[in-house]
Amino acid sequence: METIEGTIHYFRDLKESDPAIHPMEVRNWVTSPGGTTIHGLDALERGGFSTSVRDAVRAAAERSRKLREG
Repeated sequence: METIEGTIHYFRDLKESDPAIHPMEVRNWVTSPGGTTIHGLDALERGGFSTSVRDAVRAAAERSRKLREG
């Protein structure tokens, strides 16, 4: 949990100084070729993790819109 929290804080700080920065750019900075982080991220990608997260956020946003509309 601390790793995730630290990553979120780091990315937020970067966004304050450069609002156009993309998360993949930051990922490239913090992962080394052949390292443990990139192997873990690759495993998540093979399992469809990022697609699942995007779908979940999209579904939640759509539901939120419908609830606001009544």
